[in-house]
Amino acid sequence: MRKLEKIIDPKVSDLCGMPKGADGLELRLSNSYFVALDNLSSISRNVSDTIARAVTGGSVTKRALYHNTKEIVLDIKALVAINGVSLVARESDLLDRSLIIELERIAPDKIKSEHDLWKSFEKDRPRILGCILETLSEFLQSEKDGKTFHIKRKIRLADFHIACVKVGNILGMSEKEVSDLLWENQKNVNRYSLDEDIVACCVIELMDKADEYVNSMTGLLRDLNEIANNNSIVSTVLPKTPNHLTIRLNKVKSNLQAEYGITYVIANVGAFKQITIKKSENSCESCEESVMANHIKRMRERKNMNVKNEDSCEESVMANHIKRMRERNKSLNKAKEMKK
Repeated sequence: MRKLEKIIDPKVSDLCGMPKGADGLELRLSNSYFVALDNLSSISRNVSDTIARAVTGGSVTKRALYHNTKEIVLDIKALVAINGVSLVARESDLLDRSLIIELERIAPDKIKSEHDLWKSFEKDRPRILGCILETLSEFLQSEKDGKTFHIKRKIRLADFHIACVKVGNILGMSEKEVSDLLWENQKNVNRYSLDEDIVACCVIELMDKADEYVNSMTGLLRDLNEIANNNSIVSTVLPKTPNHLTIRLNKVKSNLQAEYGITYVIANVGAFKQITIKKSENSCESCEESVMANHIKRMRERKNMNVKNEDSCEESVMANHIKRMRERNKSLNKAKEMKK
């Protein structure tokens, strides 16, 4: 990310982590065009919402210091790059605005020193900037000429999709090639969103062998708890009330529809809410493994890890006990010899 920052938005400071407090992040997003957050392990929901707002553009207001009625308005719109060992983004709003790039570990024989790495980069840097500026110039000229592209299916960020197609055309890529890349990224986003949500996993398992499901929200919650218990998933991670279940379902509604063709409608029927879940025939068949299978695998690995840790703890406790018993016996034997 240092290279991206040097090209897009050079700064005096080096890469930074997440600022402490919401004010620090909002200030950085307001003063920078490109913000790189290095080596993060997790982010809170409020931080996720702030970054999602900054990607598409927004404002933040706060009360001015030492004033009761005056306020400060910060316009935040920036490109944000986040890296970490695992996927940091969890909320669907931020994931839908993200390009997910998975990098492989560099082979030991191909690792370069810091000096050699920056030497080769500085050598190629003028050419990289020249290609970027030339592409930007042709893009602005095409915008001036009013050149348009007719895209049948667009991702959620439609303007970004159109801009990518225009840039791809300048670089010699067809509209289909660019759209396929963007839709592949959208599939990865859907899978990550569903893989991290227990409710979505249980709904997918529920609709695995059924095309339609009709029940009350209370009945659905009971069936989801049963599925969780059958798959060794702790039921405490599921919502406790039908209202909370509705909120959780709304978060993954678009992901379920896009990836598995699962849709639902909640209607008031008498004194209770009735949910109708349907699965369309054109549901995704390209997934090699279901989300539920991936989650069950992780749960079993975690369970085995806990069992191993418990066994090792028991062994260590037993070893310490035996050691203390031997020391006690030695001290008793010494005491007996001294009495003799």
